[in-house]
Amino acid sequence: MVNVLWLKMARELWQRKGSLASLAAITAMGICLFLAMASNLRDLDRARAHFYSSCQLADFSLSMKRAPNWALQTLAEVDNVRAVRGRVNLPIRLQLTGVDEPLQGTALSLPQVRQPIINDIVLRRGTYFTGRSQEEVLLNDAFARARGLQPGQRLQAVIQGGEYNLLVVGTVMSPEFVYAVPAGGGFTPDPSRSPVLWLPERFLQQAAGLDGAFNEVVAMANDPSPAAVRLTLTQVERRLDSYGVQLAIPQEEQSSVHFLANELKELRVNSIFLPSICLGVVALVLNVVMSRLVASQRGVVGTLRALGYSAWSLRFHYLGYGFVVGLGGGLAGLALGWQMQKALMGVYRQYFEIPDMQATFNLDLIAIGLSLSLFFALAGAALGVRGALRLEPAEAMRPPPPEQVKAIWMERIPLLWKHLGFQLRMIFRSIFRNPFRSTVTMGASFVATCLLVETLCMLNAVNYLVDFTFRRTSFQDVTVALREPIEVAAAREVAALGQSGRVEAELSVPCDISRGAASNRV
Repeated sequence: MVNVLWLKMARELWQRKGSLASLAAITAMGICLFLAMASNLRDLDRARAHFYSSCQLADFSLSMKRAPNWALQTLAEVDNVRAVRGRVNLPIRLQLTGVDEPLQGTALSLPQVRQPIINDIVLRRGTYFTGRSQEEVLLNDAFARARGLQPGQRLQAVIQGGEYNLLVVGTVMSPEFVYAVPAGGGFTPDPSRSPVLWLPERFLQQAAGLDGAFNEVVAMANDPSPAAVRLTLTQVERRLDSYGVQLAIPQEEQSSVHFLANELKELRVNSIFLPSICLGVVALVLNVVMSRLVASQRGVVGTLRALGYSAWSLRFHYLGYGFVVGLGGGLAGLALGWQMQKALMGVYRQYFEIPDMQATFNLDLIAIGLSLSLFFALAGAALGVRGALRLEPAEAMRPPPPEQVKAIWMERIPLLWKHLGFQLRMIFRSIFRNPFRSTVTMGASFVATCLLVETLCMLNAVNYLVDFTFRRTSFQDVTVALREPIEVAAAREVAALGQSGRVEAELSVPCDISRGAASNRV
């Protein structure tokens, strides 16, 4: 008996191969998206957590004018401060051979001798400082690769007005610059315009006139929760207030951390939302396909029941259609998802500088993906055959009785109903007498329209943002940033250079605006 049902299913699968293959393709798309995004979410999050912990990424940092080294001892006494390090952080300009405009970047201090520190680095090429010269420099690996720079080459740098000929001894990665944007501003990383230099601490202190002092503090907290860190920052700012605190940043507001966290958040949402749409469509369509198939085979079902086939054997027979769609689509989706996972990880390597970013083989996610494809396909098939198989053999062999219908609510309004044409009356009756089908159709149209409108609105929003930012507000050709505030009269000197059509002076100061528990830095 089982062989007959298998032969029947094989014949009917071949007859409906087009529609069922389409459903399997949609299933494969959903499982592909799930596996690729969920796996990349796990791989990125694992690589990020290891990078942050191994390099001891600071829980918060503070920038100030100048503070003596002994001020670190007072900070170490603050509650919740586990470790603290002072360093020098300066803007720099690089002049490369063959590059017309100078490149704006950042210079950070490191101890002369390698040791575990807060905001440590990972050496990629070359060596750490050798001590043979004070003008040795470590360069961020992304910038070095983009510009073709190798250890042993020299760079011309301007630091606090002084020109230096720096020797590149190595290239490194840092958890502070996982997503490095150009110093002049921007939203997308450009490694060729984002130089970050690490120099010996004593050399950078002398270049900045900060002998025995620092202008930035990075610290680790015993309790790294956001609320505890903000409370600690308030206490630290009070202790360093006399040294001219300019900016206090918790870890989650650091630009590189913020961009990466947002990307992981989007991956988490998309790994659930997009596959759910595809698999939900498969379940709904398979429900319709199976209900029509069983309805068309009502007499066959009655005959088989009369010949001794149980309702459960027929139920498993029709569930086989869903099993084939779910299994075929799931396996194809897993194969495509593995390829998409590796391709997507390659894209992330172009944007995020994290060591050991590798696409790993996650057996649990593969099992979950295959289970999801089978669950949605079998659920759709089960809903489609649930009613017809409850009939007794004699009743199933007869044609179905006419439906018992009632007047819809619109028919009870004669003034409205009599003005509708015959076709409109048929349409409204079909809609309101099949509430489930109508609701599913409306829901599918709703989701499709949402996706279309969201895409068009996103394009329009980006175009408006670009137009508003670069045509209406920040439409300057050149921005000159100064180390110290100077008199407004200096703007006239710039205007007198001859090439400046209009010059405006601007004072930019970071500040926190707060009301109650809400605050925002502007």
